[in-house]
Amino acid sequence: LINLVREKKIPFDKETIDFGNYFKTQEEAKRKRFEIRLHRQLELFALENNDTEIDWNIHSEKYVINYSEKMGLFTVEVYDLKDFGQVYFTSKEIITKPVKIIGVAIEIRRKLK
Repeated sequence: LINLVREKKIPFDKETIDFGNYFKTQEEAKRKRFEIRLHRQLELFALENNDTEIDWNIHSEKYVINYSEKMGLFTVEVYDLKDFGQVYFTSKEIITKPVKIIGVAIEIRRKLK
């Protein structure tokens, strides 16, 4: 839902705002849609390509992709803790392709602005 004059007049609008699916601008909505789609693509890639299912009961290296928009840098880091919403990969080799895909997606998004 984008900030509209008629908002909050019907139950659907209130539910949308309460759920957090409300945006003040079209650009903010497009950015969030981009982020959600990209995150889902990473989840699917991890499910299809990880060597094994990640077992949080044993100590093993789990790899994540972090991106600093301010610095324009991707980093691959090793995690041993489970963070809400993070996508985990089982090896450095597997994580290489998603890093490239994300880089291309972000460049395309910048050019569309």
